[in-house]
Amino acid sequence: MAMVDALRLFKETGSLGNVVSWTAMISGFLQNDGKEEAVDLFSEMKRKGVRPNEFTYSVILTALPVISPSEVHAQVVKTNYERSSTVGTALLDAYVKLGKVDEAAKVFSGIDDKDIVAWSAMLAGYAQTGETEAAIKMFSKLTKGGVKPNEFTFSSILNVCAATTASMGQGKQFHGFAIKSRLDSSLCVSSALLTMYAKKGNIESAEEVFKRQRERDLVSWNSMISGYAQHGQAMKALEVFKEMKKRKKKAKSITI
Repeated sequence: MAMVDALRLFKETGSLGNVVSWTAMISGFLQNDGKEEAVDLFSEMKRKGVRPNEFTYSVILTALPVISPSEVHAQVVKTNYERSSTVGTALLDAYVKLGKVDEAAKVFSGIDDKDIVAWSAMLAGYAQTGETEAAIKMFSKLTKGGVKPNEFTFSSILNVCAATTASMGQGKQFHGFAIKSRLDSSLCVSSALLTMYAKKGNIESAEEVFKRQRERDLVSWNSMISGYAQHGQAMKALEVFKEMKKRKKKAKSITI
């Protein structure tokens, strides 16, 4: 209701020629689960001759699946915004979320100044499709280029290493790199490590990571339980499940 009132006020005050106001309204609807309204506003804005800026494009690209990234892409190319880090990253992230990793890679290659967010989004795409070799090459390229990996970069590359096409040695190598970068204790990194070791059948290493975790999410609990269960350690799996319940964690149906 608040956004409807804000929209009425927006139209009454005659801010219709101001791209900043339009972008703020679109963003407001997206933050309040109003994807359809946000896309309608984006269309209306263009009809009224207001040109979207890079922030408008990066915001509207989060309106999946209501918005089509390929349609926005065509508009972005005309304005040359696809080379901007903000728009390019939002566009490749939208393609990744739709599983269109080849399209995402094309966008990524065209971004002028790639920041760690862009690199991490592209790595997440390769992780999603299990393209181990491409992901490892990309991680190597980013570090050689002087870009400092963050916890999301490590989480993505470790998810890649959990795939059957990756070797345990590669996973251990990235684990060592995460320790050197002092990011191994970050929740998303430790959960990715735990999942990788459990999937690879290295239960001892998975246990070590699990015990060292200061906090745990459902990914951690589920990975440890399924790791034990898949390797014939039913009693240990049950113990972890009981501990999880004791800590009042809501067990997902996958755990059950």
